[in-house]
Amino acid sequence: MSLLFPLRSGSVFKKTLAGTSVAALMALASCAEKDLHIGSMPKEDLCIAVLPFEVRYDAATTNELLSEFIALDLYRNGARGIVGPRDVDQLFRTAGEPLPPTIDPYWAAEIGRKLKVDGVIFGALSRIPIWRGTKADKDELQMNIDSYYLDAKTGEIRWVYGAKEVTPGDHFVARLGQHSDMMVKSLLSQHSDRSEFGKPDCWAKPEPKPLAVAPTPTPVPSLTENQKRILKELTAPNGLLIKAEAFSERSEQLSKEAVSILRDVGAALKSPEAPTNVRIAAHVDGTEDSASDLRLSKNRAEAIKDYLEKLGVEDRRMKAVGFGSTKPIVPNINRRSRMMNRRVELTVLPATETP
Repeated sequence: MSLLFPLRSGSVFKKTLAGTSVAALMALASCAEKDLHIGSMPKEDLCIAVLPFEVRYDAATTNELLSEFIALDLYRNGARGIVGPRDVDQLFRTAGEPLPPTIDPYWAAEIGRKLKVDGVIFGALSRIPIWRGTKADKDELQMNIDSYYLDAKTGEIRWVYGAKEVTPGDHFVARLGQHSDMMVKSLLSQHSDRSEFGKPDCWAKPEPKPLAVAPTPTPVPSLTENQKRILKELTAPNGLLIKAEAFSERSEQLSKEAVSILRDVGAALKSPEAPTNVRIAAHVDGTEDSASDLRLSKNRAEAIKDYLEKLGVEDRRMKAVGFGSTKPIVPNINRRSRMMNRRVELTVLPATETP
């Protein structure tokens, strides 16, 4: 099904939903548990940019649907000066400034300033399979939505919408439509005069970067000997091994030793010689049941990925997996052997796999 609706003078935003009836989505009853906080919004905030939502876990493509639903619902409810997510992305790409993968309030304010809009809607979406024992049940998914409205003039967050629920996999897109409808109605309810909300042509394109002067390249810091060794091990067939001391027994908290190692790993991964994508694989020693072991190993891999991301390694370059106790390197017969099996391996991700 293909829908066309105007976003600004002389422009049309096209939205395609394969096999999905938008009218049916709008008609479904709203029954999700949600946490909604609405602050007072000044009446003069009239022009809104809807940014592409951040993907936090297994929500690729559906995050685009959610932001497009919001833009469509704003228009359907009477708003006119709306800059849709694809427009925002295209404008910044054309200007030579691709949007960052993670948009925080600082970036939202910067984007709002460049577009010269009054407000910015941004957020994140995750779609997490429900684990049944050692298997992920993709027929049932946990949906997490965090959405914000930022006053581009003051940089203040004026509206927050949070939702967390479990929904059947084949109803996921329909639930996105319902949440979009709830978000927009609560946002527009702050304006008594709908006709003034979103005046056409109240935004401006960001100015392209000047092409005459080439930017000064940022110097790449040289690696220490230890960081060079880590990079060499990382690209070897067996990868880089982080031993049991990275975590306390049955804990997901990184140890001081692990933090020290990961700082050098982060520096190595940011060097020009580093592999494009890496796999972070965590293993445990089998002292608990298989489901607990699998969950613990997955959380440990995610903890390392999160820390490397804080150090500046891009999320899209890393894949975190947990194998539980299914791949021991020695039999678990004593404390020493169990310590050998508690490990994290960082390896180059094959080109056939995506993070």
